[in-house]
Amino acid sequence: ASEVKALYNMEKTEIMFVEAKGKIRPPVIRMDGRVIELKENLKYLGIRIDGKLLFLEHVKMVRKRVNEVLAIIGWKLRGRRGRKGDMLKEIFEKVVKGAVLYGAEIWGEKIGYSRIKNS
Repeated sequence: ASEVKALYNMEKTEIMFVEAKGKIRPPVIRMDGRVIELKENLKYLGIRIDGKLLFLEHVKMVRKRVNEVLAIIGWKLRGRRGRKGDMLKEIFEKVVKGAVLYGAEIWGEKIGYSRIKNS
């Protein structure tokens, strides 16, 4: 990095080894003489990526976030009368659906695997 005068924050620098077929020992990566810690998964642009590209941690993270939002919405709408169903549908369309589908172009094809369905 210093050779090309690139700036970086060592505390934020992470690497992850994407598994290949067979047993391959992950490389040791150094920057300015310091070893960069190898992570099992990392977050990039809001998507949790793991070394097997199964996105299990991402699905768990999204599920937790959606459950929290739904709990808050349920609490806020508790005891309301009238158009509660319309409000829930609008909130779902604008908040929940976006959170669930964010990045689906990347991780969506993996959703058919049973490990993800059961996570």
